[in-house]
Amino acid sequence: ADEISRNFYKGDKKEYSSFLLSSTSVDRWTNFEIEQMKIEVEGREKDFIVIDSSPFSIEYVQHFDKTAKVLAQEIAGKIKLVATNKSIVLTDLDKTISQNDLTDDFIKASNLDYKIPKAIFRGVYYTTYQFYLFHNYLKSSRNYNDSIQYALSKLCLNERLIEDLFKLKKESCIVGLTTGMLDAWKTVNKQMNLFDELIGYDSLSGVIVTPFIKKLVARYLSETSRVMGIGDSIIDLGMIQEAHKG
Repeated sequence: ADEISRNFYKGDKKEYSSFLLSSTSVDRWTNFEIEQMKIEVEGREKDFIVIDSSPFSIEYVQHFDKTAKVLAQEIAGKIKLVATNKSIVLTDLDKTISQNDLTDDFIKASNLDYKIPKAIFRGVYYTTYQFYLFHNYLKSSRNYNDSIQYALSKLCLNERLIEDLFKLKKESCIVGLTTGMLDAWKTVNKQMNLFDELIGYDSLSGVIVTPFIKKLVARYLSETSRVMGIGDSIIDLGMIQEAHKG
């Protein structure tokens, strides 16, 4: 943005002065264009991805062979098999089932730099590519398992919501959909035995759940099942909107 603004003063583009006068206005213009493209692309059930010029870009393209639509259909199909004819509850995990964020505590224990995740998600795009970079960064921890145990020691559960979900469990399939650390939540569920299915990124599967994936999963499940969506943030908004009850 700074470079674009500097170049404006060297050229002859007076008609764009309101957009290019400062780096702030350039950022505003860029973000407007990105947000509008995101709406158009995702409205057609396709991935919208903002890619920078880092070496990770090529690795990313090689890593993923499924579109968001195909992955969401596979996840929805897996949930339907578990749910049989029950209604389905899709819930976020961090700061929903828990009152705190296990990923924050993991980063703290790992001595990883908080600035890097902030830089990855700059612009609040929350695309597959951003989560790919994010989870790769978390996996770079030299004390991965110890950091998970530390995060679990700091866990503060949302007891009231959990109690309500156990009541729903009699006639509903309870599914945890997380953009966070599934390895930690698998350990939690072994003790709690609340979830019929947990879906997200762990050290084995590498299934990256994004806000768009959550939205599509809720959409596809809603076609044949009664769906409730529960979450705490903008990441869960699409899932909540697509569910019969949010």
